[in-house]
Amino acid sequence: MKRIAPSAALLLLFLFMGVLCAKDVARTPSDTNQNLPQKDYRSIDQVDVDKLTKDLNITAEQKGKLDSEKRRHREKMKSLQKALRSKRSKLTEELDKPLSDSATITSLSAEMKKMISEMIDERLDSIMKIKEILTPEQYKQFVEKKNEFMAKHKRKYIQ
Repeated sequence: MKRIAPSAALLLLFLFMGVLCAKDVARTPSDTNQNLPQKDYRSIDQVDVDKLTKDLNITAEQKGKLDSEKRRHREKMKSLQKALRSKRSKLTEELDKPLSDSATITSLSAEMKKMISEMIDERLDSIMKIKEILTPEQYKQFVEKKNEFMAKHKRKYIQ
């Protein structure tokens, strides 16, 4: 387990971009709150994305490319995460058996390591695509903003 922890921490750090690029979640006030002042019911993540877009002076073309990359990356990560959960479940079942099969455990562990490696590779690939879309100055500002966000939300993302 100790070998997986650094990889998982690295993956969590790289997955931060997904948090900033979360889709808008439409919410409406309930009928009982109609007399209250209207609030911005977008998700916190969407507010952060809108602010980041404005702060970095991202063009419409860049935004389209970033949105496309975000969707591609999320779909890939979702499928890898689903497969990893499935393998983890099988591993747990095997470990819970009174007589666990060592070969099965080793095989499942190797498959899980491969999936984690694929997730890290996918994250790095996505970062490189983002660097291609943004200008060097925009990317520098993006990294600074990301670091500020991580410091502000340290408790939530790094445990």
